[in-house]
Amino acid sequence: TDFRPLQVDASLTPLHLIIILDLYFRLTPITMVEETPEIREMAKLMKIKAHSVVEVMDVFQVCDPYLNREELMITPLLLPCQDIWNRYGNDNPDRLSALAAQLKDYFQ
Repeated sequence: TDFRPLQVDASLTPLHLIIILDLYFRLTPITMVEETPEIREMAKLMKIKAHSVVEVMDVFQVCDPYLNREELMITPLLLPCQDIWNRYGNDNPDRLSALAAQLKDYFQ
């Protein structure tokens, strides 16, 4: 099911979200913008828009318990992002990094 497009956004799959989550942990919130080279490179690799990568990162910021975001975000991406966060966000970051590296090969 990780290879199937999301119902809420057919341009994204859970694979995209896993790779973006890995990048999320490598950046600071202030650098999670379209102009950041890592975001542009990731979008190009996955053949999606940089805006989509930033949008997913914004949702992950709401999921992140360390940021203590009190804001309410209404987006159809919230549930898929929360699912990926629950699967990988609180786990060993090395495991996520290794998985993301393997998934990147899928897009090359």
